[in-house]
Amino acid sequence: MSVTFTKLFASITESTVWMQPDHTRLVWITMLAMADRRGRVFASIPGLAHRARIDVDLTQSAIKTFLEPDEYSRSPESEGRRILAIDGGWRLVNHDKYRALRDEEAIKESKRKYINTRRAKEVGPIRDYIKRRDGSRCGICARDMDASVAEIDHIIPKILGGPDDLNNYQFSHSACNKKKSACQTGHPPRHSSMPSLHGLHVDKVEKVDTMQRQRQRQRQRADSEVKKRVLRNTPKENDPGVNDPLCATVDWVMFRWNEIEGVKHINEDPPLETKKRIAARISEHPKKAWWDDKFFSRVGASEYLCGKSNVEWKATLDWACGPKNMTKILNDLYLTTQRKADGAGVLLGEESQ
Repeated sequence: MSVTFTKLFASITESTVWMQPDHTRLVWITMLAMADRRGRVFASIPGLAHRARIDVDLTQSAIKTFLEPDEYSRSPESEGRRILAIDGGWRLVNHDKYRALRDEEAIKESKRKYINTRRAKEVGPIRDYIKRRDGSRCGICARDMDASVAEIDHIIPKILGGPDDLNNYQFSHSACNKKKSACQTGHPPRHSSMPSLHGLHVDKVEKVDTMQRQRQRQRQRADSEVKKRVLRNTPKENDPGVNDPLCATVDWVMFRWNEIEGVKHINEDPPLETKKRIAARISEHPKKAWWDDKFFSRVGASEYLCGKSNVEWKATLDWACGPKNMTKILNDLYLTTQRKADGAGVLLGEESQ
């Protein structure tokens, strides 16, 4: 008696044996279940009839059918015979072929189980991180969902170069993930400064998360300090002269600077440090007349600052509002050719002030 299981392939329904009477098909399935690893069935005809629960005459008729050649059989071995007589029973002719197919499927199934088990151990901490970051919400349709069954989706598909980074992961419904085309990049990656997970063991995800939050708090404190310095040097609405049309403002200074031909113009939303420098100089010289007569006129008259000299350089408003550089501009150090040649090294050296 076999101690293994018998895999019944769906292709049996397309074979010639399936066209035989019911008792013949029942005997054949019984023999498949009784076969050992080598495809041998040890039994007598009465014993096989008892196992199949049919009459002995019908069992003998089925055995005779299996021993005869079959010109329509898909197995050319032994002229299409299903079984061969051996000492103590019969041997299934094509048993080895189908056993090899069964073993191949078993190996694939074993690999699938191993991969799923390994992924479950690796994905657990990643799933917890995404849940803390985004909550139990689909990153595609933005609807709430069960995070335990959510799929982990790449925001930027891997086919478009999306990395295996924590910042490129999001939860998604299975249906949403299937509808999402590889040509769609979804939302822009968040937490772009997060380090790559490639080569990083999953038990370090918590440490990486803590380090990232510390860096984010440091950047927030730094931005807050810059904003405070700008506010300290920017006139308030209730300060004297703030609504006076004769008083300069940060936006007005930037507008007038961009009217000067040759200098490097400033964009509409400069960095906070640049606004801080402009606001500091406005607090020292609040009147528009002073800026036009003393500052902008000298900058426009300087070929060096306007990039018209041999040195390939143009002045920026951020540089010009530096305390030392503005003093040199007001003292006409960049008007004459001699000064331009002598002050070139000093000018470029103090550009970051």
